[in-house]
Amino acid sequence: YSTLTSIYQAKEEFLKYSVASVLFYVAVILAICAIIFAGITMTSALAVWVYIASALAAGILSVCFIFDKLKRLFPIDVSTLYSMLNFSKWMLAASLLYMVTQRIDSLVLARYIDYRAFGVYSAAVRIAMLASLFAGSVTTVLIPKGSQAFESSRSLKDYLKKSSTLTAALIVIFAAVIAASPLMIKTVFGDSYAGASGITQILMLGGIFTVIYTPLMYLF
Repeated sequence: YSTLTSIYQAKEEFLKYSVASVLFYVAVILAICAIIFAGITMTSALAVWVYIASALAAGILSVCFIFDKLKRLFPIDVSTLYSMLNFSKWMLAASLLYMVTQRIDSLVLARYIDYRAFGVYSAAVRIAMLASLFAGSVTTVLIPKGSQAFESSRSLKDYLKKSSTLTAALIVIFAAVIAASPLMIKTVFGDSYAGASGITQILMLGGIFTVIYTPLMYLF
């Protein structure tokens, strides 16, 4: 499934990339809605099976699509396939590490603070996820350009110009979210979560530093 989205990303077909990226989640939502409308009680075990079934469906469709494309382009070479599988173990390790680090703050805080304070922090994280959403979108656009940046001085200048424009636009958006965070927290979560606004501002400030160094990350 990731390979399929990577193909569209490398070809800079971002509409197809966006559609392919959300298909799995759309399938999960539709399946859950169907279960609810059918009057079936949603349990944790049933939710897990929904995710597993949706993941299998997405995986099978992706494999069929990729195999069909590869078969038309060139026969599968065993040594090439081995190299791909050998490299994928590092991608798997990186993905697992990323998932752990994304949740480690919640695991630590849940151990040392009370549930009310943890709820306030969780509310702040939900708003600050806007930073991750925008940063991820920039990554999708910049990776194909960054991989070609050193092919010529012109390519490098074009990459730096494009990335600087995107970064500046995101900084403006993040600054607006920082300024509006007290109102956003109050509107979305209510007055009882007012303490989350300060946490949101700190997390969004971290997002600003992230989008500043992200374009450089694909050069070095």
